[in-house]
Amino acid sequence: MTLAIRSKLLIDGTGKEPIPDGVLLIEGDRIVAVGSPQEVRIPSEAEILDLSDQTVLPGLIDVHSHISLPPQLRSPDPVRAFWVTRNLRRYLNSGVTTIRVVGEFNLLDVYCKHAVEAGVIPGPRLLSSGIPLDSSSGHGLGVTVDGVEAVRKAVRENLRGGVDLIKIFVTPTLGARASQPTDHHYSQEEIAMAVEEAHRSGKRVAAHAHGGQGLRYCLAAGVDTIEHGLYITPADIDLIVEKGAWLVCTYGTLYHKDGLEKTLFSDEVLKARILQARAETPERFRRAYEAGVKYTVGTDNMIGFLAFELECLVKFGVSPMEAIVAATHRAAEACGVQDDVGTLEAGKLADCISVQGNPLQQIEVLHEVGLVMKGGQRYDTL
Repeated sequence: MTLAIRSKLLIDGTGKEPIPDGVLLIEGDRIVAVGSPQEVRIPSEAEILDLSDQTVLPGLIDVHSHISLPPQLRSPDPVRAFWVTRNLRRYLNSGVTTIRVVGEFNLLDVYCKHAVEAGVIPGPRLLSSGIPLDSSSGHGLGVTVDGVEAVRKAVRENLRGGVDLIKIFVTPTLGARASQPTDHHYSQEEIAMAVEEAHRSGKRVAAHAHGGQGLRYCLAAGVDTIEHGLYITPADIDLIVEKGAWLVCTYGTLYHKDGLEKTLFSDEVLKARILQARAETPERFRRAYEAGVKYTVGTDNMIGFLAFELECLVKFGVSPMEAIVAATHRAAEACGVQDDVGTLEAGKLADCISVQGNPLQQIEVLHEVGLVMKGGQRYDTL
């Protein structure tokens, strides 16, 4: 079946100028043509979806997220599975059609990925990392792995489980009262082993690293994405650019009232830490942006708040177009799936959303999503 989507404005995710009255032509699960009405001929037999009062753009990609959240994160697997089915719908409703999951217990994300692909449950396209590597002095959110050989074994077990990437916790969280966010739980040798084993199998490595020596160990080892990076210094920025790593920004948890503020402000020490981070983060991001750091975005544990992440980028000085590209084309590149998703181009999967208004003029309109299509199938009608 051929489907033609008409829009008031079409943003293809590449960063090019938007197309007024843009037309998207879809056959099956793939895009076959995109352009102006003069450039794209609509076949007479095509079904037409008239969104001529809306802006159409690529489905959003959440590069750093979890699909079961505290307190469900530590619940038995069957309980978490019920919560996940709800959460995946919430992601879809927010316009997210691809998620890179960066840490779940017992390979839950791998099993959910298979269920989504089989059509058992509706959800975004999932990229799974399996059980994150965590030291005995770390988060307590992954499997406890200490020592080089233990790291090798843990990575291989995740790979055998069918993961798409490896996640390692290197520095503490902002909420770790007894330590600083720039401390580190893993040695350079342990981090290097994780990267070696993952890269040998063609998989990428995502490292929770706010800053400090642990972040520099990650970059030296060849980690592909630095998650959070709230405390990066000018020297760190230079090294990130030199190594070609990605910075995955997760500002929603820091700035939104339902993020860390909701959970940590009762502790005066942690509240002061959060407020200081809020004050310093815009300048740190500006330096990274001006230096040419490759960046993208994720919501961490803020389901449905990817639009808020883009608001933060715009407040920090990024143009609305660049912010959209960060959550589409750049996000796909950071995940290694740019051949299939991230932009509205012929040959790619038909992942697209629509919003009322123009996000290039008002980024906040991304909070209210209309059409949600993944692989040519509509999910907003569920």
